[in-house]
Amino acid sequence: MAKAIVTTPLPGKISKIMCALGDRVTADQVLLTVESMKMENEISADHDGKVSAILIKEGDTVASNDPLIEID
Repeated sequence: MAKAIVTTPLPGKISKIMCALGDRVTADQVLLTVESMKMENEISADHDGKVSAILIKEGDTVASNDPLIEID
């Protein structure tokens, strides 16, 4: 399976990461939350796989479509 990159649909601040490197994740599993305009937005996995890279950390500011997590 090809590597998939989870991105954020909106700019904001990473408030919580709910997965770790090497974790097995399933489609629609919440991986992290992004705070934008005082709202918490959950970002989920697109498909099943294994977390191969976490490209951000809690507190980071991200823009729309920034890469966040890689899933193999």
